[in-house]
Amino acid sequence: MHSGEAMSYPAIPITDVDGDGVEIHAFDLTPNVLPQTVLGLVRDRVVADVERIEPDFPEHHVALVQPLRSRENGDEIELFTPRVVDMEAQLTAAVDGFKRGDFAIVIDGAMCQSLDESIQLGNASCVRFVRYNMLIGG
Repeated sequence: MHSGEAMSYPAIPITDVDGDGVEIHAFDLTPNVLPQTVLGLVRDRVVADVERIEPDFPEHHVALVQPLRSRENGDEIELFTPRVVDMEAQLTAAVDGFKRGDFAIVIDGAMCQSLDESIQLGNASCVRFVRYNMLIGG
């Protein structure tokens, strides 16, 4: 790699499931750095969600944190009006939600215990965000 080139990491398959283990949503996430912490994974997830939402403000989307001025519609989130999503508010809601136990992260069958926990991810990793409660913010 030459200086100035961005490092490219493999895409990691991410699956969102509800508290009963039923799949809600699946997508590939390309991390910004490897190895990383649970907090880094949450940050990369929130950034990916916001990037997916903002360009065309789709009427329905699935995200870890439900944006303000929206409502839950089954397993999807429906925006009332287009708006710029506040990335920092989304991240704060996700971090606070992890600390409260509103969702868990399970990597290769092991539940992550803390945000500062180091994790190893690869394209064969199985990453699940298990949602127990809806997160709202930003």
